[in-house]
Amino acid sequence: MNRLLITLFLLIPICAYSQVIINEVQSSNSSTIADNFGEFDDWIELYNPDDGPIDISGLVLKDNVDTWRIPDNTVILPNEFLLLWADDEEEQGAYHTNFKLSAANGEFLGLFASDSITEIESINIPPLSEDQSYGKCIDGTWSVISDPTPLAINGCQLTNTEEINNDLAIYPIPSYGILHVDLGFPLNDPVKFYLFSINGKLVLEKNYHLNSFTVDLNGLVADLYILKLHTEKGLYIKKILLSK
Repeated sequence: MNRLLITLFLLIPICAYSQVIINEVQSSNSSTIADNFGEFDDWIELYNPDDGPIDISGLVLKDNVDTWRIPDNTVILPNEFLLLWADDEEEQGAYHTNFKLSAANGEFLGLFASDSITEIESINIPPLSEDQSYGKCIDGTWSVISDPTPLAINGCQLTNTEEINNDLAIYPIPSYGILHVDLGFPLNDPVKFYLFSINGKLVLEKNYHLNSFTVDLNGLVADLYILKLHTEKGLYIKKILLSK
């Protein structure tokens, strides 16, 4: 009996709802992308940055007024996107919501667990002009996007603040498993080191109390990454190529 229970437990899919994110929204879509009826409607893009598929059936979206539940059998594959059409036309299909988004005034948008109370993620969408979108950048910040990217990684411009200190050095690039960081200034507060995959998943997070340190990257696959340093003098963001 115990062996049977263990087997059944292993067969139950793990649903890491906390990994699903709101990735991009568009509240004034006039020519960006058409839905399955050829209509240019508002849309909400969800993204799965995890390594496995995630069943998001029953999760709830809320705007300032309305509540809408994601239909059964809705699964987002690893590193894939899902578009939900915020057009107040549920009769057009499973992924058409019962509300629209306000472009002129902006509004709240939240993703909640099936209890409609536990918040997974929420944003305040700013007023947007025609064919602009509001999206999450690779460093986790949000930005108005002039060239929306539905069903793709967002085209935000990273804020590279190398000017925080001319002596700051990160080498070698490309890295072959070891990355050296020299800040070039005395350190009073810890440095927060983050490394993101190009798909936006956090793969490494560390705190350093020295102004010069070495990071071991040997456990990561060869790929392009985004390095983000929080220092007492500012934020530094840089693309890092890891080779083997």
